[in-house]
Amino acid sequence: DVLITDNGAEVWMENRCLHREWLPAAQVARALEALHSDGLWPSVCVPFVTMPDGAHRFARRCMGEAAMVRIMETQAHLRHFSDEDLEDLLERVPDVPGVSLYVWKDRDTSQVLTKARRQTPDLLWHQTSHDYVEACASDKARALHVLLGSLTGDAAVSYVGDGPNDIPVFDVLADTWCMDTAPASVRSHAANVTPGVSQVIERKLEYVEKA
Repeated sequence: DVLITDNGAEVWMENRCLHREWLPAAQVARALEALHSDGLWPSVCVPFVTMPDGAHRFARRCMGEAAMVRIMETQAHLRHFSDEDLEDLLERVPDVPGVSLYVWKDRDTSQVLTKARRQTPDLLWHQTSHDYVEACASDKARALHVLLGSLTGDAAVSYVGDGPNDIPVFDVLADTWCMDTAPASVRSHAANVTPGVSQVIERKLEYVEKA
């Protein structure tokens, strides 16, 4: 019934889009040019954009065929790889939900985040996992406020997360849960720690039944 997608770029409720905050394609293109000039990609990371059709657009021409094959092997879980080049997409559409940087080596992720923030401060960059850095026009907390403002009555919200991009929500909600596998810097922002999402859901269902 409810979706918050792309780190807060869109909020959907019952098939209605309540909030949409995408990045201008021209802004993303300028940011990628700056990061490319700095030598950040494709040697350290590779950029891509995921559109609502579920397909991921990579900078195929710049990366080269060998790097694209490697991406499709190491990131097979992404499943849908578009044949359209990322640069062509950014020239074709006015805006995109966000932009992702897949980092080849985990040890470089924090460096990529620091450089991306320094080189393109006009974008809101997040580290979303051990090997991903992403930028969007919003964040999950801002999107959550939009959602809560659209609900009638008091809404009790519990939240489970495990990444640095979940911290904005951890900081605004009371009933928050962080996966015990998350870094200590992320766990410190949550009210509780859990070994799994299912445990939180079971606990909440038990509370509702008692109430």
